Amino acid sequence: MVRHLTPIICIWGLALSACAPRMSNQHNVDPTSTGFSNEFGTPYVSNDRRLIREREALFTDASPPPAKPAKPKPKSAPKDQPTTKTPAPDNTRAPLDIQAPLDIQAPLSTRVREAEISRYAGPGTKPSRFGKDHVSIKLFFTDAQPVHFRAHLNPQSGRLEFSASTDGYTLQGSLTDHAPHNSTGDFTLSYQGESARIYYRAYVAKVRARRDQREPEQARNEIARRLQWLDSSQRGWVNNWAVANGRAFYLIDIIQNQPQPESPTSAPPRIALKGESLRTGERDHKVDTTEPHSQTALVGNWESESRKIFAMQVVDPQTQKTSEVMLDVEIENPELDSSSPETENLEPSEPTSDSVTTASPPPPRPSTLESKASGDAGSAYIRTDNSLTRTARITQHFARNKNLSGVKTAIKEYTQSFKPGTNLYNFYKYAQPFRRLISDIARAYDVSPAFAYLTVIESSYFTGGKYSNKERGNGSQSASAARGPFQFKPGTAKSVGMFVGTNTHGSEDERIYFAPAACGAAKYVRELVDAFPNDATLAILGYNQGQGGAAALIRCAYSSKISNRTSCARSVQSLSGQDYARAIRLANDFNYTYAEMEAALTPAMRKYVNRKLAVYFISNNMAEYGVKIPGDAVQSLPRNRSVMPPKPIKDSTCRQVVGNPLGAG
Repeated sequence: MVRHLTPIICIWGLALSACAPRMSNQHNVDPTSTGFSNEFGTPYVSNDRRLIREREALFTDASPPPAKPAKPKPKSAPKDQPTTKTPAPDNTRAPLDIQAPLDIQAPLSTRVREAEISRYAGPGTKPSRFGKDHVSIKLFFTDAQPVHFRAHLNPQSGRLEFSASTDGYTLQGSLTDHAPHNSTGDFTLSYQGESARIYYRAYVAKVRARRDQREPEQARNEIARRLQWLDSSQRGWVNNWAVANGRAFYLIDIIQNQPQPESPTSAPPRIALKGESLRTGERDHKVDTTEPHSQTALVGNWESESRKIFAMQVVDPQTQKTSEVMLDVEIENPELDSSSPETENLEPSEPTSDSVTTASPPPPRPSTLESKASGDAGSAYIRTDNSLTRTARITQHFARNKNLSGVKTAIKEYTQSFKPGTNLYNFYKYAQPFRRLISDIARAYDVSPAFAYLTVIESSYFTGGKYSNKERGNGSQSASAARGPFQFKPGTAKSVGMFVGTNTHGSEDERIYFAPAACGAAKYVRELVDAFPNDATLAILGYNQGQGGAAALIRCAYSSKISNRTSCARSVQSLSGQDYARAIRLANDFNYTYAEMEAALTPAMRKYVNRKLAVYFISNNMAEYGVKIPGDAVQSLPRNRSVMPPKPIKDSTCRQVVGNPLGAG
């Protein structure tokens, strides 16, 4: 661990093994990937839109992917190659203690392993974050001596341009300062006919420390004393670097809170954090830090968000007790965030819409049971009773997420593709006669009727118009398989008071009938909402990830895009592991909301919740989004005996809500 960093404004990369390109065809390319990965195969990513455009252009032009260099053989680093075991160069931070194998045949972009930059104002020798006179940039390589460039900055059309050459290398580029407190850079490094494109971005961030609320007060006080620097260090200077087809890395200086962070002279950081920009998903990644008596990891290491969450294991030097502190670093001006659009898909996007079907008013229902599906919900597809305490809390918590970029992207996808054959269109078409029934069930259990939207993407009970109750989560005939429109496994079904059949084909198994299964789903969601008092939004995540992964099993059972349903269902079991456990801990122990912990969630988890929220917002105000109930919507409940079981429903509340005429539905 680095113990000392000198007070200069530097940005560091990582001394890692030379990495092989991880390029694929244009259908599988991750736009945020730099094109390379570390020695463990995890891709480097960057949120810089310039890099995304560059990669998009690469494949749009049908350019062949770069040749994969030979796998490097580990060799000893040069004696003067900087590591923590050797003195750092003058006016620099100590680099990470990682030895890099050498491969002089590798492309230039893969050989750039570290970078540092300092800017100066006038003739001064102290660095300035927005110095406009001259710049000092030092690059370190996996196979050569470091190269130090010094150049004057020349104002040109709002940019500060420079060019410098040394030891056969040429570095050309520009820096652009954006108000307030935001800077970007674009550099081209050239050497012996090769070139590497390097992007840079820096911005001011808010810093907040969160302590475990479940720890005894005495322990929290000890850690508070240990981290006194947080009381006066409430800003971070975040630096991101990305080498196209190479590495990506960050460094964060947590500085003393200053009224004017653009002060010409930059104060030394109270603490510095640096590491790789990797998409590790559920795996946290070690961070190098100057804070003694602590170990730090970047939670989730998700680079394309404006917030980073650091888990800091702090040891009190007097008591030797270890406590965990979550350190939030969030961009101070979100409107300046250059986060990339979400590109991860749980399934391919729906077709583009070219029309919106106009709805016609539903005719009267003839029977008592069908009358429960009637009623005008106004602009909402299913009416919500916000006079109920829990339902009102769900509505309030969901509303926090309406402006999240991932949610807005999902809303746009749904509304632009709204036409016959797409999931949302089919849901509105085939769920039409169930609207009142769903609303009554939601009211009975005091949950938002949005519980019914949890299956909109996956379940063909609605979206396929089959009203089928025969599907099993993994195609298995065993009694332990998930069953029915809400894909309940036996244990979960029993926990919410449902009757579970004793054999695989038992017609009395309530999981296979919509009415008791919907009641069970409402009760299950109610339990999840109560498990996340700080933000009911996380109940959506719990339905997908936790306690059996109900929604994920639905996808395994119903999605036409799943070729091996048994394998899919087995993989669900791994979803409720470290990633979901972390979400519970962040929410309940550190009081994170879903919006605050997005950066700590895997792409699939974020995508799932954002799409469910999108369906919720669209369905809650259809007029706002220009979406209407299809004119060919089904008007009567299905009569294929998939709605009501042949015997009275076990749960008394559910019986009172839906009625239970023998043999109905």
